[in-house]
Amino acid sequence: MRRVFFVDYENVDTNGLDGLSRLTSQDQIYIYYSEAHSRMSFGLHRRICESKSEFIYRKVKDKSKNALDNELMREAENVICDKNADYYIISEDKGYSSFVKKKVVSGFKVDQYPTISETNKKKKDDLKKTIKARLVSDKKQSYKLDENDIERIASMIMNAEDKSELNRSLQQMFYSEDVKYIFSRLKDITYNM
Repeated sequence: MRRVFFVDYENVDTNGLDGLSRLTSQDQIYIYYSEAHSRMSFGLHRRICESKSEFIYRKVKDKSKNALDNELMREAENVICDKNADYYIISEDKGYSSFVKKKVVSGFKVDQYPTISETNKKKKDDLKKTIKARLVSDKKQSYKLDENDIERIASMIMNAEDKSELNRSLQQMFYSEDVKYIFSRLKDITYNM
């Protein structure tokens, strides 16, 4: 599950990066900053260094109004190209809303949140709904899963680095033939693993 984050550091500062410890090696984070907002704490620096994710830093030298926003959207326009990936703009700036709508209309999964942790909560909630719809409410082969089981499967999907790791995790809960069926029901979710 590939995710790309475009962080308007000038707008959200260090709070926008809350939740980065939950990112995986499949995630990519672009951080846009200006001279006026170019500092971070040692704690945040340490968490970035310990992360398995790829971080790309973009210093915007233009000091004109909305220069950083325009640079973020210009690069996002070029980066957003995979309809199976999730893209997030991390900012509280309402100026991104028309850009997000345009990308969504074009078939891309793009959204805006104030922090990375908010995207993680939303993604997990969406996963839980999908798991419930496809495994519990499935007429062909349904599973008796309670909310804790659904939560556990969603966590496995979000935390797995690749399909083999997810497979091993699911094998602890289900028989092999069930895991194969579960993968077939969730293949669009695990596509980029």
